[in-house]
Amino acid sequence: MSPAATAAQKSPSLARDPAGNLHVVWQDLFSSSLYDLFYARSTNGAVSWTAAKKIPHTTSAYRNPGRVAAASATEIHVVWRESLDAGDDNGDGTLHGRSTDGGASWRVITAPDEWTVLTADRGLSAHFEHTVAVTSA
Repeated sequence: MSPAATAAQKSPSLARDPAGNLHVVWQDLFSSSLYDLFYARSTNGAVSWTAAKKIPHTTSAYRNPGRVAAASATEIHVVWRESLDAGDDNGDGTLHGRSTDGGASWRVITAPDEWTVLTADRGLSAHFEHTVAVTSA
């Protein structure tokens, strides 16, 4: 999915929304020396995909594999764990990215410490590991 043939792509996570669109997130070395997370979507059964979109983050930490869930064709959620030290689980944090426009833009909300994850209403949230589920309201 990356435009760079030499990029190191790994750890894909795939979700299907209620309309049948496919959403994928993966780790890639395309744009930095640390793995970044990228997102793409297919509306035709994986025949073609949108251009890879980097999911933003605020730290310079190592980004572990992400997990994706799709509530609809436009509301997509991704969670991942970031490690301050790639070889150590100390200082890990679980982050949540949300797109409400089909993956065109992403919002990752953190406290001023750039590590504590906040909910959309700016409340604190708690996470264990990096699993995401989306249920209908």
